[in-house]
Amino acid sequence: MLYCLTEDKKLFTIDVKNMLSPSPKSCFAFNNFVCNKIDTMFRIQANGVISTGNEAICGITDSICTQDLCSHPKDYRFPKAQTPEILEEFKALVMANVEDTEPYNMHKGKIIAIGDDSLITPQLETRIHWNPVKNCNWACTYCNPEWRTAKNTNKKSPYELKQIFLKAKLPESNNITIKIGGGEPTMLSEIDRIVKWLLEHNDNIKKVIVDTNGSAKWHVLERLCKLAYLQITLHNEYVTPEHLEKMIKLKMAYPKKVKFKIMENANETILDFFKSYSVFVNNPIPQEIDKWWEMTEVSITDSTYTMKRVTV
Repeated sequence: MLYCLTEDKKLFTIDVKNMLSPSPKSCFAFNNFVCNKIDTMFRIQANGVISTGNEAICGITDSICTQDLCSHPKDYRFPKAQTPEILEEFKALVMANVEDTEPYNMHKGKIIAIGDDSLITPQLETRIHWNPVKNCNWACTYCNPEWRTAKNTNKKSPYELKQIFLKAKLPESNNITIKIGGGEPTMLSEIDRIVKWLLEHNDNIKKVIVDTNGSAKWHVLERLCKLAYLQITLHNEYVTPEHLEKMIKLKMAYPKKVKFKIMENANETILDFFKSYSVFVNNPIPQEIDKWWEMTEVSITDSTYTMKRVTV
């Protein structure tokens, strides 16, 4: 949740939509604010070195902001304040978990600190991204051209991949999630054995997520569901009724292990998929669509169906 602190030292929750026009810019002038761009990304490189990043869109590496306004709504998340002292005071108030915090509006006064509580409170999970294969068996026109072919698929064996991973110095955390992406990771031979090894190799690795297009054969997806969590992207250019029927079957078999992502301009075939799911379980599923940036993450449970935009 996004919080802000005003000049009279009152804490408010704030909706990012209120940060945009026609709100008075004077309320949100962050020039010369101290901005705490926390590293939230860990990525394993091909040589086993772990790189870090903070996902800031502005590109400003200095801790002092040089812009009047954040260049992208996503950057409002990073804790920032007029001074280092105010920033620490703001963080303490957020961590105090004030339950009766009111929503902010422009009449509440000038903002002197702002940030998302997920970047202030201690993190329960450390997520590490690993893309061991760059190629894909699909050729979506909006994807990186280098990924649109399966001809040069990374042929590294499970042993070679393990050696790369062993070189990585993992962050100090007792709750690590490894997210395997690509390309299409299910093109790797014995992907399930790699997942199994990750979970057995280090007690601090509690979860593995496989980011996939769901095109793998049923037995591959089923073996993965028994070990990992699947985040399946439904692509407009490749989904078919048969493919979606397989997705319904997989979701019904492993309801807590499967999530879906769709493009914002999802076609009728994909949208009908969710209607079919509703009929399939004989339970009307309300839609809650929160339009954001490029992607939408879809979670389906027995009683709810939500679509929320995420950036990946």
